[in-house]
Amino acid sequence: MDTTVQDDEAQLSKMERDIEERQRPSSPVIYEVIRQDGDEELARPLNSLWWSGIAAGLGISMSVVAEGLLHRALPDREWRPLVENLGYTLGFLIVVLGRLQLFTSNTLTAVLP
Repeated sequence: MDTTVQDDEAQLSKMERDIEERQRPSSPVIYEVIRQDGDEELARPLNSLWWSGIAAGLGISMSVVAEGLLHRALPDREWRPLVENLGYTLGFLIVVLGRLQLFTSNTLTAVLP
């Protein structure tokens, strides 16, 4: 086994111990986690990434739809803009919780590898 590979594995096992001990992760640990996530995402089939991107576009568009629906449903009061703008978060929640590939929201995962 290559010495560099052994060093990387030793460093990773130390990083894993740090995480298990619930210490604040160091910058190299965070970097490595994001890099590995990026490698996994970029290794996905192109068809899968394409449909995930389409779903993310549809999901993020729900921000505008939810905001419009709240605007129409709420009475014309001084607090209406405050409440209807909460609808803007819906699309982002859909994208983030659905782990959809909207690389405009997090380019680090795609670029780091």
